[in-house]
This record gives sequence, structure tokens and C-alpha cells, in this order.
Amino acid sequence: MTRYYFLFYSLIILVISACSSTQNSTDKTNDPVVGVVNNESIYFSELFHQFNRTSINSDADVTLDSLSNELLNFLPLYIDYKAKLASAEQAGYFNDNEILQELNQYETQTAFPYWLENKVTEELLDELIQRSDFELNASHILINIPEGTSPADTIHTWNKLIEAREKAINGEDFDSLSTVYSSTQMGRSMGGPLGFFSGGWAVKAFEDVAYSLNENEISMPFRSQFGYHIIKLHEIRPSSTDRLLSHVFLRVPSEDQLDEVLEQAQKGYDEYMNGEIDWPNFVQNYSQDAQSGPMEGRIGWVNYGRYDPRFTDVVMKIENQGDITKPFFSGYGVHVVRLDSIKAYPNEEVRKNEILGRLKTLPRYKENKSYTISNIRKAGSESIKSTTFDDFEKIVQANRGNSYSSLSVPTDLLNSPVYEFNDETYTLSEYLNWIYSNTDTTSTNNYSYSYRDNYFNAVAESHVVPITKEIFPEFRSLSKEYLNGLVIFKISEDSVWNYSKSDSASIKALYDQNPDKYRFDDRYFYKRVSAANDSTLQVALQLYEDGISVDSLSNKVRGVLVRSDVVNDVTIDPFDKLTSLNAGDVSEIFDYRNRPTVFILDRKEDSRGMTFDEAYFRVVSEYQPMRENDWMERLRAKFGVRSYPDRITPEVVQNMLTK
Repeated sequence: MTRYYFLFYSLIILVISACSSTQNSTDKTNDPVVGVVNNESIYFSELFHQFNRTSINSDADVTLDSLSNELLNFLPLYIDYKAKLASAEQAGYFNDNEILQELNQYETQTAFPYWLENKVTEELLDELIQRSDFELNASHILINIPEGTSPADTIHTWNKLIEAREKAINGEDFDSLSTVYSSTQMGRSMGGPLGFFSGGWAVKAFEDVAYSLNENEISMPFRSQFGYHIIKLHEIRPSSTDRLLSHVFLRVPSEDQLDEVLEQAQKGYDEYMNGEIDWPNFVQNYSQDAQSGPMEGRIGWVNYGRYDPRFTDVVMKIENQGDITKPFFSGYGVHVVRLDSIKAYPNEEVRKNEILGRLKTLPRYKENKSYTISNIRKAGSESIKSTTFDDFEKIVQANRGNSYSSLSVPTDLLNSPVYEFNDETYTLSEYLNWIYSNTDTTSTNNYSYSYRDNYFNAVAESHVVPITKEIFPEFRSLSKEYLNGLVIFKISEDSVWNYSKSDSASIKALYDQNPDKYRFDDRYFYKRVSAANDSTLQVALQLYEDGISVDSLSNKVRGVLVRSDVVNDVTIDPFDKLTSLNAGDVSEIFDYRNRPTVFILDRKEDSRGMTFDEAYFRVVSEYQPMRENDWMERLRAKFGVRSYPDRITPEVVQNMLTK
């Protein structure tokens, strides 16, 4: 039994959470004591709770009698488990460093996914649902500036955006200002009008600011992964319903050919409207969209935000199913678009599930770690000591270009707090240690104000386990269960498995009681030779007949595999072929795992008794259950184990089910 299988078995079949075993004010008739371990009573409610946590029986037709019987079968397993835990606690296993290290690794690995499943997903989903109810029309100014930019460049960028914002507030056209202030990419402004968009369209940092604004309000500068922005929100309105569209699309090779392409599209439009062609023929005869053409022009569900506003502003105004637009230019080319359907949800749950599916495709969901850390920072009641940071950063500014090691920082400043989190205080000295461990310290020119927030995140991440336990009692329970599983594995390993292997005298005595019990059946030792095709296999077999050893064939012929094996059950195909072979003989060719294959018999050994060394592992496997039974008998006696199965009656089970 492997370590992981045992842990799985322990945690899923027997694992017990640290439930209180004290009796509440429950009627003892309805919640009787069903066992005692180490002077602690086990009440039926505890047994029932743990059975429900571990039971894999999902049959809705389980009867009261069958459930009672399952609980009766579970009782001795549960009581033995409690006895093992009592022994492990007495022996100090819960303080074992190896166990605690493995527990810490488990908790750290599972804490972030637990937040995602139990809080982050819910919060992100609720937020996205609310935002999906409305769509925004906005413009922005974007100055592209990479992460880690120097404070001087960051301040310069900030000031430029403040300058643009003040001009816009004083009446200058925002979109015109965007062409002046925004960065360019491939000759085009990275800012400007965005048209209408809804929740999930933009990166979360941008969306958070946009949805916080009122109509005609201009944001303060803020950072996204693309750089620093300011946003002007023009309009808020209820979200438009998704439309399922098909189109006829014609490319526009150059601007001076636009009228010609529009005329061609108009010709097809007129033919369709006059009934000369149907929609599939309209698409087949005129559309140049290779992707949608084979699907009668179907382009899928469309709404604002995904496509150029020149496209969506036209198609989102189609009201009736089956209606088509007149030919229009969108920036992509010339279209004639048909409305196939307007999305409708039978109920809110269907809509919620669809939005959840969309959420799971967004970066904000996939990059949930930062969102989780944000929640952890809120839960940890952080306090930032800006004065200490400011004093330190003045020293950095005064020594720009020098190495960090040349900085002269007063001792009292080094010992001053910079951050308080989860009832712990962190000093400037600890912040500097983090800088040395996580950043380039060859020059103070590399210092960035973003270091502060990165440090806060690192501190918060180091507290993820205790805060997760505090916020989520169920996580604390799961952690306790995992610890119990580790402890049970370790004490069983020490008391049964490893002991069994080292108790050679008892193992030998068990063998000597009945050595004839341990025997080999007739055994066939053989080589399995296979190839990708018959011709390659024939080449290998010819070499074998010419005297080349079997084991050399794979080196002589490309694509030939040679495997050595032994089998004693030759009653099933293809191993029955071995019974007619003598040593060195080759079987007929047969198909094995989709490859032409032959057996070459190495030797046959008749049935015989095993020596002690040969039987050792079989004897050990028989001795281990005996050793475990002896161990459990000692534990039951040591911890005064008692069980009362007669108290588990259908009436008691029924009372628990009705609670």
C-alpha cells in the first residue's frame, strides 16, 4: 500500500475531523453514546456526521435498515481510528517536524484554490453579474509605461495625465486630447473612444475604475497592465441583449475601391430582397469570409465591446428576427448582416451559469492569486506606516545611482515599523531584507515605488494559511483531517509496516509453520518481440534465425521492441501460445496492443516450493495484518475502548435524519 493510497483511504474512508465529543443538551435517547476511547465518549451524532462525510453511497433508495447496518459496520473502524489518534497524540506524533512540514506544504498549496472556490469566485461572479446589467460608453487616454519604471518617469506620466484631465474638465474635447497625450502603437493612438462595453470586456483594473464613475466624470490616473490611463465616462445604459448574427462580407482592398465594393454588395442585397436568391445563395455568391461562409454566414453571438463600434452600432439596432441591414462599411470591410436570434434566458439561474462560464475564461479568474491576496490584506487589517517609507525613500533619492550597500540608514529608522499586518509588525530592516532577496540591488536607480505594494503582498501571502483558517472554519477542519491522516499513516508505518519488515524472527516462524504453502506455479520465461509492421518484424526474426541474440534485435532493427517477462497463467490468450513452445522456439505472429508480435520462449520452470527469501514479501504481507491486529488489541486495552453497537437502532437513525 503506497503512502498516498493510505492517506486517501484514511481521509476519505476513515478520516475524522476534530469534532467536539462533548455532549450537548441533546436527549441521550436520541443521541446515545456508541463508544468510548481514552475516557472520551463518542456520541451517535459524531459517528453519523463522520459517516456522512466519508460515505460514498449516493443511492437515494437506501432503506433505514440498510443505513443502520452501514453505521454498525462503520462503528468499529471509527473507534479504532480514534484509538490510533489517541496513541499518536500520546507518542508526540502531532509535533513531528516531518509531519508538520508536510502539513504546511498541503495547507499552502490548497489555501489559494480554497479562496477561489469559496469566496473569490462568488465575489467575482456577483460583481460580473451586476456589471453585465449595464453597458458603458467611454473614452480613455493611455500612456504606455512598463512595470518597474523609475519613480521620475512615473511621476512625469502622472503629471501629464493630470494636465490632460484638467484641460478636459475645463472644456477641451476629451477625444482630441487623447490624440495628443496617448501613446501610439504602429502609428495609431492607444487611447480614444471605446464605444459601449459591458462587464468582462476590459481588464479588471480598467473596468473597476470605469464602473465607479458617474456620467461625464473623468477619473484620476490609474495603472493597468497596459500603462497609466484616465477615463471619461460618457453614458451608462441598460445592457443590450446578445444577438445571433450571420453576414455577407466583402473585403475592401483600398479606400478608393469602397464605393465599388458597396455597389457589389448592394447588387446582392437587391437580389435577396427581390426574392431572386435566398440567404444561403446570397452568402455563397457574394461573401468573401472563408470562416463563416461554410456556415451560411453565421458569425455567432454579438454584443458591444468585442467588435469595432462601427459594426456593433449598426447590427445591435436590428429588431426583428430575419431582418437584414443594408450594405455598410465597418472598418473590417462591407457587410450585409442578418439577425438570426435575440438571446433570451428561461430563468436567472441559466443566465448566472452562462456568466460563470464567461468569468472562467477571463484573466481575472485565471489570475486569481492577486485577487485572493487583496482579500487576505483586507482580512489582515493592514496598517501602512508611510512616514517610515517616505524617510527611507528620501535617502534612496539622495543616493541615486549608488549601490544599496552604500546607503547610510540610521539604526532607529531601520527599527521603525513600515507595516502592521495580522497583529504582526514589520520594520524597515525587514523591508530591506526583502528588497535584497527579491530585486536588483546593484543600483538604487532600480528602486520603484511599486516595491511597497509588492512587499505588502509578500507579507500577506506568508499569512495566507492562518487567515484562511480564521475566515473559513471548514478549511481549518480539512487541515485537521489532513494532519490526522498524516499522523495515522506515520504511526501505522512505525508500528506495523516497518516493524513487520524488521521482525525477521516472527516472519521466519510464520514461514516455517507451513513452508509448502508458498509455491511457484509452472512459470514460463519469455521474450516478447514486436514491431510497427510485419515486414520489420520479419527482418528481426530472420536475424534471430541467423544467430543474433534476442536482446540485440532492438539495436539491430529500428522500430523493434524486445521485452522480457514471466507468466504462470497460460490459460488465456495470447499466453496459451507458450504451452506449445520449447526453449528458443518462436510463436506464430499475432497482434498485441496494435503491433505484430511473437513470443520467444526462454525457459519453463516447473512448479516448486519457494525458499524463505523467495517467499519473503508474501509472508510479510500475511504477517502485517496479524501484527496490526495485535497492535490494535493492545491499543483497545490501553485506552479502554468500548463500543455499544446495540444503541444504533433504526429509531435512533430516524431521529437523526429528521433533525
